[in-house]
Amino acid sequence: ERFPANRMVLSCFSLYFEKMFKGSMQESYQKSVHVDGIDGTSLKSMVDFIYKGTISINKENVCDLLAASDYLQIEEARQFSLDFIESALISYNC
Repeated sequence: ERFPANRMVLSCFSLYFEKMFKGSMQESYQKSVHVDGIDGTSLKSMVDFIYKGTISINKENVCDLLAASDYLQIEEARQFSLDFIESALISYNC
């Protein structure tokens, strides 16, 4: 899948993209880049979060979103995922 996004915007919210685009990596010169290690749905959620500031977290996607936000180093989305997990924990499912 392709997700149009501005490199500067991505770099401002993600250390992963900052290092990719501001360094001497080949991706900094390419028109589009491939992101390995994240499924398309989670990547779209992260790009949407960067642009809109909101994220929809539920029991089905929280683990994928936590992994994606950790991988892309998007701290605020990572914290939202951790907060969701913490709020869902109760003594019988811990």
